[in-house]
Amino acid sequence: MPGREDDVHPGAYIPFGSGPHTCIGAGFAALEAALILASLTRSFDFHIENSDKIRPAARLTTRPAEQIMMRVSRHQAEASKVPG
Repeated sequence: MPGREDDVHPGAYIPFGSGPHTCIGAGFAALEAALILASLTRSFDFHIENSDKIRPAARLTTRPAEQIMMRVSRHQAEASKVPG
């Protein structure tokens, strides 16, 4: 829940497990995520708001210290194809 991030144990969320109990579908899920992102970037532009304020935070993996806000818009060529 928002505001309760500090209450969560650092190892509580490991979506694919680790060690000998790693999920057999982890590689497929990573490939699927990359394909979804690739198809989204063909139709949409992603613009990061306040990109100069993004700072890394070292945890289990490196991630942004705060949320990254983005503006998403259709490519101009895609927007002209949409009826309406």
